[in-house]
Amino acid sequence: MIRATKLLEAVAVSFDLSKIRKYELDLSNGIVRADGPEDHGRLMDALDMLLKVKQATRSAPPAPAPQPPQGEPVESLGIRPATQHGLTLLELLDKYLLLKQVKPATVTALRNTCKEFTTFFQSKCYIADILVSDITRYQEFMAGKGNVPRTIDGKVGYIKTLLNFAIKQGYLTGKNPAENMSLLTKQQKLTGGYAIFELDEIKAIFDSEYFRKQKESDPDYY
Repeated sequence: MIRATKLLEAVAVSFDLSKIRKYELDLSNGIVRADGPEDHGRLMDALDMLLKVKQATRSAPPAPAPQPPQGEPVESLGIRPATQHGLTLLELLDKYLLLKQVKPATVTALRNTCKEFTTFFQSKCYIADILVSDITRYQEFMAGKGNVPRTIDGKVGYIKTLLNFAIKQGYLTGKNPAENMSLLTKQQKLTGGYAIFELDEIKAIFDSEYFRKQKESDPDYY
């Protein structure tokens, strides 16, 4: 816009605009007016050139439609990004914690799970890129570290909760890849009792900001 303004200023200074000849052209009614036969001839030449350009444009082959990337389409996997990448899992967690009231121990568990999954994902972990197969591989990864099914279901449950939040808030469209991925049925969870905490989970809970404050304000509770 700045360049156009400068150009207009230069034209106004260099040319006497009152002497510029103007053509009247009404293509819908076929009306063409010019000042004298010489100008009329120039106008006809310009129209002829314009017609050739239009014909060349019409005869040109249409631009090829963009081809989807190799592999399974994103839409068929039940998840489509609202933007090219959207939010990462950790960015989504920050938005979730901003709008939800979450207990301090749950905040710690959510953050640890998101960090672990992001490291496992081996990339920036955009939520739109998470597939069902990634959740399956994450389950296998945790099982390989000795986590019991209840612990695995708990961590996958955190991811499912965050992705459901993303869908509800419009950050993500389509199906939740962590939906229906529980290893234990509800009956098994009710009758199976509770597994003991892993050492790293205990350390993470007691090292959270909430519990560090309790250590000073309420040592007995800590």
